[in-house]
Amino acid sequence: MSGQFELDSKEVALRARDVVVEYKRKHMPSVRALAGMSLDVLRGQVHGLVGESGCGKSTLGRAATGLVGITSGSIDFEGKPVKPLGLRPRPRHFRRLQMIFQDAHASLNPRRTVGDQLADALRRSQDTPSPDRDRRILVALERVGLPEAATKRYPSDFSGGQRQRICVARSLVADPTVIIADEPISALDASAQAQISNLLAELARDLGIGILFISHDLAIVRQVADVVTVMYLGKVVESASTDQLWAQPLHPYSQALIAAAPAHDGLGTLPEALAGDIPDPAIPPTGCRFHPRCKHAFERCPVEEPALLDVGERRRCACWLQAEKSWAGGESPQAPGGGSGGLVS
Repeated sequence: MSGQFELDSKEVALRARDVVVEYKRKHMPSVRALAGMSLDVLRGQVHGLVGESGCGKSTLGRAATGLVGITSGSIDFEGKPVKPLGLRPRPRHFRRLQMIFQDAHASLNPRRTVGDQLADALRRSQDTPSPDRDRRILVALERVGLPEAATKRYPSDFSGGQRQRICVARSLVADPTVIIADEPISALDASAQAQISNLLAELARDLGIGILFISHDLAIVRQVADVVTVMYLGKVVESASTDQLWAQPLHPYSQALIAAAPAHDGLGTLPEALAGDIPDPAIPPTGCRFHPRCKHAFERCPVEEPALLDVGERRRCACWLQAEKSWAGGESPQAPGGGSGGLVS
């Protein structure tokens, strides 16, 4: 991509470049769920991926694991291209690329014990003797906070949060390099959400696993993610470290998302609703896709699509308000409206 920084390949476990995914529909326009999506997931890093429902977050997660084929672009896992899953077993190398789904109940077999399901995952990922297999399963369960007795029980014996812990353990026995966590907490209560989120952050920190954390809950993402990518209608509009993004969101959409998140400051401040409706992804707006909902849009926005440009160290933004010449000249970044940062007033 033009203007995009490139990280050392040794840092990057999963790399997506200019990924396009189209869903064909009979007698209707195709839906381009991803329209040139790029991001990197580093080892030992939690990479948050946020945006409204329908922006393409889950499609990216499924494409990254080969569950969805891509129309163009590339996705590489540890330097090797990810190919769509077929009838044949996946090469063993790619079994270190794991996915945790939103619905833990649906992703576990209700007729098999937890121990058998973890053993299946271990058997398919590597050749492990039976004694070592049992030990690895117990270590994985202990890592996620479940007792040895869980191996003899069935998924229906556990709560929603515990079932999601089982899914995390099932990923761990494959000795993963990257875990794609697709809305892993949205079906859980507040307490379980915090526990699972903290668990994933600990795995990234302690085991060096790269985690793509897909969520619409900005409060949780702020707490656990090291970097955050903001998506809108299949494209990246901003990417930055979590601290940078919350201290100074540069794209009007990023600002609107943060303003719409409930504030836990005890002041009783109500969140600000994001103006307008999400456009039909099959017929996206011309120019900047966010311009129909943007209070800062001007003449250029509906005509020309802004490029995703480097706007600082490991930071990118796609907005005409962030003039490329200001970054080249070494000026300080300015939030839309001319201020030094913060939310749109």
